[in-house]
Amino acid sequence: MKTANAQIQMTTLEGTRSFSERQTGRRRRFYVDGFQVRLLVLNCIYFLTILLVLTITSFGPVAQRLADESISSAARAEMANLFLTLHSRYWFVALAVFVLLGVHSLYVSHRIAGPLYRFRKTFEEVAGGNLSIKLRIRKHDYLRRDESSINEMIASLRTRVGNVRKHQKDVSARVTTLKSSMTSLELPEAASCLEELEKSARELESRLMEFQL
Repeated sequence: MKTANAQIQMTTLEGTRSFSERQTGRRRRFYVDGFQVRLLVLNCIYFLTILLVLTITSFGPVAQRLADESISSAARAEMANLFLTLHSRYWFVALAVFVLLGVHSLYVSHRIAGPLYRFRKTFEEVAGGNLSIKLRIRKHDYLRRDESSINEMIASLRTRVGNVRKHQKDVSARVTTLKSSMTSLELPEAASCLEELEKSARELESRLMEFQL
């Protein structure tokens, strides 16, 4: 029994360590998945739309004045200087804002996409029967409340399955004791029923062993 418990604890520790190592290794990457690309493209579309509107509203009136043949040469020269001044400053500011927006969008999306990736991997581990894992995300990531909820869910499942496994071991021990007593009394029918019960207990044990607690 002690050997089995030691093996279970060792398996649990190895499962937790390997999962933690996979999480840590993933942290070294800034880009996570297509979510960040989609968000960045969407922000670029928003920015280009706003830029188009601002360009029209900024350069449009000046261009209309330049196209007006009724204005004087002095007014036309003034409008031309204004157009050139606006042109020389506008695009530099627009490019700087575009770069800052892209960097900020990538940074924010990373704080969302990183936890989502770890959530998905945690769900895959639980679906595979590994209840020894603990979800960990970075300190400054979003979705930290969801991290706590998922860890509470896994802990609850681990406790419930552990209780069932404990009762299964008690049943197996009682069946073994009862079988020995019935065999010594030479009661074939009872012994046959006990064998079926023992078989069911072993099957239950094999099912429970699929979970790593």
